[in-house]
Amino acid sequence: MSNQEEFEKSISDHRVVIVKDEGLHRHLRCGRIGTLVESFEIITWPGYLAIVGDMGDYVFRRLPDMFEFFRDKPSINLSYWAEKAVAIDKYSGIEKYDSETARKKVIEMLKDCDVSEETRSEILSFDFEDEHELRKQLEDYSEIFTDMHEVSFCKYTYHYEWCCRAIVWAINKYDSNFIERE
Repeated sequence: MSNQEEFEKSISDHRVVIVKDEGLHRHLRCGRIGTLVESFEIITWPGYLAIVGDMGDYVFRRLPDMFEFFRDKPSINLSYWAEKAVAIDKYSGIEKYDSETARKKVIEMLKDCDVSEETRSEILSFDFEDEHELRKQLEDYSEIFTDMHEVSFCKYTYHYEWCCRAIVWAINKYDSNFIERE
């Protein structure tokens, strides 16, 4: 199941209630009746959009009308949207170290290098579970791995991605008038 399909399943019974709708000042409450599980609220004021709730809290800043910023996107742009985050959930964050991502990046970097099979095997036997230890081990091969301080071994957190999808979903519901008023 794709991340989008998983998200759609998780919000299939959600409803959107407008608490406030006064120009750029909006407040939408989204969730299932009778539970707070995976519920969230979207609040906007000029230049800002906040999503708060069970899946995390994030604040974005970009345009006077932040619905315009997130509206009608063919796909979510986690990287660009992360640049616009001015407040980030303290538990989930936006990115976290991922050993599988690190392994894939190191393998990709090795493809472009002329190294012996022995060196390649040695590098791939490094401890990929601990980012600090991995970076320390890679330092011994600085002729192969240059500018490692610029390389990220992170992936976007499940909660950050879920919240970005929730913002787009709620704005689409708002735009299609598939909402209730409080």
